Amino acid sequence: MKTTVISVQHPMDPEELRLPGQALARGAIVAFPTETVYGLGAPAFLPEAVSEIFRLKGRPADNPLIVHLLSADWLDQVAETVPDLFWPLYEAFSPGPLTFVMPRRSEVPDIVTSGLHTVAVRFPSQQAARALLQAAGVPVVAPSANLSGRPSPTRARHVLDDFAGRIPYVIDDGPCEVGLESTVLDLTADPPRILRPGKITARQIREKTGIEVEAWPDSIEEDQLVQPSSPGMKYRHYAPGARVTIVLPGQGQSVGEAFLARLENSLQPAGLFLSEASWEQIRGNLPGMKVYTYQGERNLAGAMHSLFDALRTLDEMGVSEIMAEGFEGEEASAYMDRLNKAAVEPRQHRRVLFVCEGNTCRSPMAEAIFNDRYA
Repeated sequence: MKTTVISVQHPMDPEELRLPGQALARGAIVAFPTETVYGLGAPAFLPEAVSEIFRLKGRPADNPLIVHLLSADWLDQVAETVPDLFWPLYEAFSPGPLTFVMPRRSEVPDIVTSGLHTVAVRFPSQQAARALLQAAGVPVVAPSANLSGRPSPTRARHVLDDFAGRIPYVIDDGPCEVGLESTVLDLTADPPRILRPGKITARQIREKTGIEVEAWPDSIEEDQLVQPSSPGMKYRHYAPGARVTIVLPGQGQSVGEAFLARLENSLQPAGLFLSEASWEQIRGNLPGMKVYTYQGERNLAGAMHSLFDALRTLDEMGVSEIMAEGFEGEEASAYMDRLNKAAVEPRQHRRVLFVCEGNTCRSPMAEAIFNDRYA
């Protein structure tokens, strides 16, 4: 299969995404940028196309998907009821990196929701994503456009690394603005609870809307890790091939000093991910070191924007260990969640492949039952 890369030009002409949008509506898989990460898109109401996303990614069948909508006018296609709290939250944060979990319509295919009675929806703000949705004219599921378990893609080249020759279209509109996946907020709970941390925090929701929500990870219950109601809750994610170590400075210690201390016991060759300013403090001690820096002083926004590109780039450099700058506080919860998941050592386990003749219903069902009982 030939993968066509469409490079978006600005000012943008929505007409240039008409063909991939029409192909998407018919069931083609289209990778496209959002403000968070690049997504692997399929029409939500075509189970065969959605099943192809699971196959391409190697994604577990019990990991639900987020449905991307152009506006709240599309909600009645996927949501049975819309909680009252949705509207002030929508006005404050949408379009943008906030996903809402609400009761689903029965017409939404089970493969989208992993059989749950809820559906997760989001309204992306990224211009090319919105133009593609407009051209497709249908709700679109779009998990991150990476092989399952790998660092999420924040640039088109990351998508091509995993899927070149395997999907028909990649829309390239440069690096993603945020760099981490969206916050997922469960509106079926009272009070609403954050199931996956993202750029939007419980404090920001309270300050902008007055609505109190349970912050992550206080909101997570054990049964939700068995049957997750949001992506990113159960499985090892975001992991490069190299070991990942989080570096946080101790009392009275600079970030540079913390990196130097950790290097004494690191695997070699090692690679560093930190700010330009922190690197300048120690670069004289480390000639030839493999390094990925983000611009300026140490800051959370810069680290979030660059994290996944750093993990992929340092992995490509062949390092055995990646030492990444850590942050503390509620605002850093999403960044640290991704880093902590990347730093988890993989368990040794056997793989079981379920196959049926059509590979659209029985094999995903068998996988879900197996994971429920034995994973």
